[in-house]
Amino acid sequence: MDKVALCSHCGQAIRNVPAKFAGRTLSCPQCQKPFTIQFTDLAAQSTTAKQIAQTASNLLAGASEDDQDAGEEVPVEWQEGDRILGTYDVKRLLGVGGMGSVYLVRHLGWNRDLAVKSPKADILASTPGAAENFTMEAENWVKMGLHPNICSCYYVRELGGIPRLFAEFVDGGDLLDWIKGKKGEAPRLYLGSPQEALKRALDIAIQFAWGLEYAHKLGMTHQDIKPANVMMTPSGTPKVTDFGLSRMVAASSDSAGDSSEVESAGMSPRWCSPEQAAHAKVSPKTDMWSWALSVLCMFTTRPSWRRGTQAMNALDKYLAMDGKSDPTLRKISSMPATVVEMLRRCFHDDPAQRPVDMATLAEELSQIYAAEIGTPYPHSKPKMGRGVADSLNNQAVSLLDLGRLRDAAKLWRQALKSHPSHPEVTFNQGLMRWREPGSNFLDTQLVQALLAGRASSHGDWRYSYLLALTHLERGDCEAAYRALKSITPDGDNGASVAEARGVTKHLYPKSRRLLGRFKSEAVENHAVALSEDGRFAITGGDDGVVRQWDISQGRVLQELTGHRGVVHGVVISADGEVACSAGADQQIRVWQLSSGRCLRILNDHIKAVTALAISGDGRTLLSASVDTTVKLWQLESGRCLQTMVGHQSAILAVAMDDEATLAVSAGGVGQGRDHMIRVWDLATGKQIRAMEGHKAAIHALALDGTATRLVSGDAAGTVLNWDLTRGEQLVAIQGVATPVYGLVLSRDGRYAVAANGATERASGAVVIWDLQQRRCLTTLSGKGVAIRGVVLDRQCDALLACGDDHELALWQVRLGRYRWRAPLRLSDILGSDQAQQAAASYEGYVAAGEALLKEGEPVAAYDRLQQARAVKGYNRGDAAMALLERITQRLPIQGFAGSWEMGSMLRHEEAVTAVTVASSSDFILSGDGAGHIWLTSLKRRVEAQSLQPHKGSVESLSLSHDDRLLLSGGGDGVLHIYDLKSGERIRALLGHTSRVTAVKVLRHHRYGLSVSADGDGRLWDLATGECLEIYQGHDGPLLTMALAADERCFYAGGETGEIVCWDLFKPKPRHRFYAHEGQVYALASCADERLLLSSGTDQKLVVWRAEDGVILAELEGHRDFVRSLCLSSDGRFALTGSNDQSARLWDLATKQSIRTFEGHDNHLLAVALAGDVAITAGRDKKLKLWRLDWQLTRIALQPWHARAERYLENWLRRRNRLPLLDLGSFKGLLRRLFGRGITALDTQELAELRDLMSRVGMGWVDTTRLREEAEKRLTKWRYR
Repeated sequence: MDKVALCSHCGQAIRNVPAKFAGRTLSCPQCQKPFTIQFTDLAAQSTTAKQIAQTASNLLAGASEDDQDAGEEVPVEWQEGDRILGTYDVKRLLGVGGMGSVYLVRHLGWNRDLAVKSPKADILASTPGAAENFTMEAENWVKMGLHPNICSCYYVRELGGIPRLFAEFVDGGDLLDWIKGKKGEAPRLYLGSPQEALKRALDIAIQFAWGLEYAHKLGMTHQDIKPANVMMTPSGTPKVTDFGLSRMVAASSDSAGDSSEVESAGMSPRWCSPEQAAHAKVSPKTDMWSWALSVLCMFTTRPSWRRGTQAMNALDKYLAMDGKSDPTLRKISSMPATVVEMLRRCFHDDPAQRPVDMATLAEELSQIYAAEIGTPYPHSKPKMGRGVADSLNNQAVSLLDLGRLRDAAKLWRQALKSHPSHPEVTFNQGLMRWREPGSNFLDTQLVQALLAGRASSHGDWRYSYLLALTHLERGDCEAAYRALKSITPDGDNGASVAEARGVTKHLYPKSRRLLGRFKSEAVENHAVALSEDGRFAITGGDDGVVRQWDISQGRVLQELTGHRGVVHGVVISADGEVACSAGADQQIRVWQLSSGRCLRILNDHIKAVTALAISGDGRTLLSASVDTTVKLWQLESGRCLQTMVGHQSAILAVAMDDEATLAVSAGGVGQGRDHMIRVWDLATGKQIRAMEGHKAAIHALALDGTATRLVSGDAAGTVLNWDLTRGEQLVAIQGVATPVYGLVLSRDGRYAVAANGATERASGAVVIWDLQQRRCLTTLSGKGVAIRGVVLDRQCDALLACGDDHELALWQVRLGRYRWRAPLRLSDILGSDQAQQAAASYEGYVAAGEALLKEGEPVAAYDRLQQARAVKGYNRGDAAMALLERITQRLPIQGFAGSWEMGSMLRHEEAVTAVTVASSSDFILSGDGAGHIWLTSLKRRVEAQSLQPHKGSVESLSLSHDDRLLLSGGGDGVLHIYDLKSGERIRALLGHTSRVTAVKVLRHHRYGLSVSADGDGRLWDLATGECLEIYQGHDGPLLTMALAADERCFYAGGETGEIVCWDLFKPKPRHRFYAHEGQVYALASCADERLLLSSGTDQKLVVWRAEDGVILAELEGHRDFVRSLCLSSDGRFALTGSNDQSARLWDLATKQSIRTFEGHDNHLLAVALAGDVAITAGRDKKLKLWRLDWQLTRIALQPWHARAERYLENWLRRRNRLPLLDLGSFKGLLRRLFGRGITALDTQELAELRDLMSRVGMGWVDTTRLREEAEKRLTKWRYR
């Protein structure tokens, strides 16, 4: 019998594996996960693989675990009421034909009705390759994506030995039903007057043509177009269906059972073209012939021909009979002559002589419609490509039903590139990552992604709805209710919201929720224990006090004092009579809880006692200590029974079985760093085994009820699940990158609850893990502080946690009792009418906004823009965002509306250390640790140039105001000047003796400024390379620099923590500012010279008043120090990048963080702002772009505003200051002495000044008034 190795994760069969590899670890070529090689029979493997794939499919599609039956036999014929694989509920049989049956099923995972087409088993069996052809054609149909005039196909799946096609259910019958009537109903096409029927027929024909045009552009030729293959929505929108399915067999009868409809070679003879009848080459013109026959059928009211090749005769026959018919008996008006002429062209025997394409016919019919009906055709042609992300999402969801998670994930990534933060994609992708066995993705990560999307969605209800579904699966019904409450019900969402509210109400009694928080004054609790009956708890605090709590009332019953120092561990006996505590004072105290008396003190340890465990009968105690020993005690006598030695460093955690026969210990802090887990036989005190797996100190251990399973948690946040009987590691979890200080394992070993501490980068939390599914179930908030201890009651209904927030938190968790899985979400495509109306509304609003802006009415233009963005599906439309960018230049920013990631670029080979943006916002320059500089188009996001000016890292970049010159400073101590137009290096500037940490090109690009780790600042003549001035006076290396807006002075900071201000024309310091206790790492000043922002290694982010160094505020939010920062052009907003791997956007008016940008995998080293785009970059070599969405101020426009004066004066000072540095000539000296260098503005300078006003939100200032104000000041300065 053939043997194979079977992947334990995905079921992939790996053949021809040598027998000697049995027991070894192999990486699966399908899912890339490691598994232990075990050989199995090929036949058995086939069944097992299918079972694994089916189980994964059910889980991913949203079926509950109770509904799964991987080994279920699927019947060939389905009956109403059947449930197939726990995923599909069969509602009824829609129809039976020669090819097979069509069923209406409810997909439980999607919460949606589908039409399932099942071909006949005998046809598949009798026709070689029929099943393969059916599957191939169906998959081509799936790839077509979404279009309002195409019936969507989701996937084809083999069930019961038959490939079955799952497609969109359209509840309106087909076009043949509309023409002939169905089951005694009047034909819907001809309702109303004959003229109304003509209007309806022309409308259907146009949209029918649009659908075929879409298919043809994708390279699809249907080959079986007929009214029966056009589904109709109840509102009258046609949807072409069954692409290519007729070609799966050579012969079968159609759904009508008419012998004239027998399909041959992928066609229906009654509707076929001459080339099909002759078995010649087919093309889109083939579908055109059949489409024209379908149009003819709408006028004849029935197909009066038996062969499609008789089309011209049928048309002539219709015209002859129509001329003789009684007009009062007509169902539809006579065919217009223009339609007759068009059909004659479609019925040309030579395909080359037929009209060019379906788009031409649709356009021609639109004009005929206007002429015959008397009004313009009301619908716009659906735009190709608008539903790219929607289509990819639906394809990805479909692939999940086939068990193709990797392919689905790939499509979701592709969808997010075209539409970042797309609601359904964000939800589905996050849901799958969260559910995936072995995933470390947390529920909170999905919640944060949806919250970020909602913040920038302008009221898109889907984010709140999907957030509610996420909370329901998390078990947090209260959060789900809040999310649903924020939705305003309307026609689009009413039913969905009402259903979700009903589910929330039903699930609430057994949901996970906070029952109460109990204050313990200013005490940080380090340990907690719960009595067997759950009535009271014991905590140990950093004040050395042991407290007994009444859980029902949330109050302290008594305080037990005696310890000197932190209490590290507490336990309670099963009968609740005795409690034990251990602390930093090396003592173990045994307490009688009824009296509060200390019965005895166990003090055999010579260093701090860190952990305790008690036996099930309460007679035996286990203790661990920093002294590297584990001790077993008899509580009644206080005698030490065993001392176990073997650890090489401090022991931090112990666990013991109920019978006191086995103990486990671990630690690893201090000298020795022993990260081994040791298992002990308590009868002999000997070590049974040592288990290796952790790479950091182990703080927590927990055993299940049978002492066969163990979980361990370490300082790196890793949780490992062990089989104690074999000493094997079963599961490794790395979900939260914070220390695990406490662990508890359910008695059945399925659920682990981890108490995670807080770090500078992450908050503490309680995380519940399902060890069987190897995934996070839910995360309970830790209020941002470290959680030190956690305990479950015996029934796993309640959880008690303690930590640094001075509180006890009591949660209802109901582990194993709460089960609800959110359905995956398909993207809805707007119907033709809705899509066209939405497109027309959007385009109309945008056009109106653009016209108003040209007329000088930015406020009215902004109102139209808001209306455009409120249209469903167009919130982030390209035209709307481009209009917003232009309006932002004319109106001040009121506040932040939201943001989303535009994309991530990963091209640098080393950490990205410097970023700058062109003043035109057209391109970005980025430098890295290898000395490379990339120039990237901001709009197209492709590289235009690559430079390599430095031998070491690129430390800083600066552009001239006209974006022609680039000045770079590097770790090699050299400055380089580049002409970006030619891409050539002009020269290198030498003089610094250490790395150049910051550079700046002054407005007159002849001059540049630099600071260095050598402690000096230098002013350079960029034209000659000469150093004009050296600035000294700072004690230590300079690490950062900011230039004042008027360029009269600059600020620099470094390792000493002080900020020094130098006058540009005087080498001695003007001011010194002090606030930072460590290095000053980043500085920025705003355009109006009011504010200075600084950051340092002391984690302070300080806002200064620039003129006198008064501290205005310290900004709090980052969990590590800020390495890079910048200010918006108007000085209102700041962007900061930190070692905590995040960037933050700050509103300096309120001193609040308004957005956190996450997604980097290492320290952020560089940030930049460019109007409505934020750029972040760091050690992970990534450069990310974020779109910023602003709310603008609706103000009454005036020709001038006092706020513009400071910007104007600073610009004029920059303009007239630096040319006077040309002191090498007598002419330059005269200019400085007599002010003759102050000249009038030229046209280019006025344009530059207008651009400045636009960038600071004052583009509405009158140009003439701006020139007058500038000339007024220049005149005053000229004669001062």
